Amino acid sequence: MSHPGSFRFWFLFRPVLGAAVLAASVFGQTPSSARAEKIVPLPEILMVSSVRVSDDRIYVADGRSREIYAYALDNFRLLKKIGRSGQGPGEFETAPQPVLLPDEMAAKSFSKIVFFSKEGEFRREVKILPSDLMFSGFPVFPLEGRYVGFPFVRDERGRMTSCVGRIYEEDWKTAAEFTAPFPSPTPSPPPPPGAKSAGPKEEMLLIKDYCQATVAGGRIYFADSRKGLSVSVFDARGAKIREIRPETTVVRVDPKFRDELIAAWREDMKKYLEFYTPFVPDVFPALFAFRVDGAEIHAVTPRGRDGLYEIITMNLEGTILRRSFSFPLEPTWDYLPEVDHRFDIHGGILYTTSYNEEKERMELRIASLK
Repeated sequence: MSHPGSFRFWFLFRPVLGAAVLAASVFGQTPSSARAEKIVPLPEILMVSSVRVSDDRIYVADGRSREIYAYALDNFRLLKKIGRSGQGPGEFETAPQPVLLPDEMAAKSFSKIVFFSKEGEFRREVKILPSDLMFSGFPVFPLEGRYVGFPFVRDERGRMTSCVGRIYEEDWKTAAEFTAPFPSPTPSPPPPPGAKSAGPKEEMLLIKDYCQATVAGGRIYFADSRKGLSVSVFDARGAKIREIRPETTVVRVDPKFRDELIAAWREDMKKYLEFYTPFVPDVFPALFAFRVDGAEIHAVTPRGRDGLYEIITMNLEGTILRRSFSFPLEPTWDYLPEVDHRFDIHGGILYTTSYNEEKERMELRIASLK
């Protein structure tokens, strides 16, 4: 189960504030599941690290077994296990990050990109040469003979705390950069044991901004909550086509929730108080998840109703088509990619994964957005 208050700083995990606490604290509500949805058990999945849906299949990557499970979209029958843990051809060194291409699937796994047919047959591998791209937590998207990636970049102190949008040639030479540096969702490493503060404390942001990207229809889409609900669209060469910035409702952080979040962090991270000061902004990010689905863009906002979050659906030019309170996953504010890993939208249908504690299994939940 995902706990929105679970601190994942430096890959630690300790539940602090549960989903019900967040809903009540931020919105003064109790969660509700009063919506039509289909539930499919996924007993073979241990830990979801990615969900991707095509016209006839759904692919669920397991971060523990390092396998991708392909299910039929019509009856959700398990069709094939793709890849396995290892370093050989068709094997994954880390949790795979699959992306769906017009006629195949590509999955980044640390130092390589592994290509499969849509049916899951191994085709080839490409070695990733830039080390700053290997360690990045973002997928790599093949696009028109090039690669779109989001490598780490070093700041003035030599630390890798930010990423940048970059297009690589086939030989991994940089062809273009299309974003300014943005904060990496991957936590910075802690100070070594026995280290002393070398200067003023740094702020530790407990509610992170959302920066995420995808490639669809030969275009690159980059969402950046630092500018509000912003989705910038680039062509395959990195030239900016447009920026979509619809009007949204600002959701302020409830003072009680802020105080509880800071208190929980201080309790968990006592030995790092010499180095960091926990900080909570006054407002939540304008979006915390998004998807491009054919001719539509879906942006998930922190506005809530009956335990569900708002999805703003736009066309590719940014005109709002509809709004619905239909997103069931609670944001993990200090590590928002956790939400991105657990859902997809295809054909106006929302697919989410969650752990059923009572039945002790992962489940796939399917609901229409229309």
